[in-house]
Amino acid sequence: MVHEQFQEEYTRALADFVAAPRQLLPCRAVQLGQKASAGGLSASTILNVHHGAVQRIQTHECVSADAVSRQEQLAISISIFFRESLAAYEAANQQLTRENVTLLQINDALELQASRIAQGLHDDAGQLLTVAHLKLAKAEETASPQCREHLVEIRALFDKMEQQLRRFSHELHPAVLVDFGLVSALEFFVQGIVEREGLKIRIEGTLGLSVLEPLEIVLYRFVQEALTNVIRHARATNAMVRFEQTAEELACMVVDDGVGFFADKYRSGMGISAMGWRMRAVGGQLSVTSSPGCGAEVSARIPMKRVS
Repeated sequence: MVHEQFQEEYTRALADFVAAPRQLLPCRAVQLGQKASAGGLSASTILNVHHGAVQRIQTHECVSADAVSRQEQLAISISIFFRESLAAYEAANQQLTRENVTLLQINDALELQASRIAQGLHDDAGQLLTVAHLKLAKAEETASPQCREHLVEIRALFDKMEQQLRRFSHELHPAVLVDFGLVSALEFFVQGIVEREGLKIRIEGTLGLSVLEPLEIVLYRFVQEALTNVIRHARATNAMVRFEQTAEELACMVVDDGVGFFADKYRSGMGISAMGWRMRAVGGQLSVTSSPGCGAEVSARIPMKRVS
């Protein structure tokens, strides 16, 4: 879709420029180069688009005019437009690369902090619970039958707390993501939500190729934050995580059947903002679609050249 839209825009802009090169500055070429970079199009795609546009223009020119001077002027105008467009594309890509490096560094720092917190939950809180269990066992030895019943109930609560802390630890630093991949990690995460919140969630679609670990982490955090927002705000009973993959992009959507909201009046909080810059770090885009009473859809789309 992005490719087709860019093809049409590029062809129209090039045709306008070759028709009146002295009246039109190649500003549109610069804008198209920047748009191609933002859309994640590759240099080879731009070259193919340019060749297609040139062929269409030359076919028209062969019918309307075949003078040698006109053909020379046509070639010069086409060359100017392509050079300006490609130069803008390369400059925008360089800027994106610098920004992405910075965002990825921030992302790595956050993941490291999450790992430390998860380790703290696992080790420190786990040790405290072990001590509590030992103290309870000691108390049960000398407690009256009635008191022992209460201690057994407290032990059950500690067992449940330990399970929750273990799950929170895994969600903060999902080792299953490294060992078994994104879909397995999300299934584990979703299972925890279902058990705690009662929200029905299904996962649809698969990833058709191997995804690099940094990108898996970004997608995992995206789904994690999106489902957390569903729990907090949507009052939904059902939600779905769906993956779609084409030759151009990898998409992940989180959809719910909640109360919805006016998307055009939506003010993104820290969670949505974090999802946004995580997407920008891998060259992706985030979008939110909703209306009152119709649920919501949060989508992440990443160009395939960023995936492989």
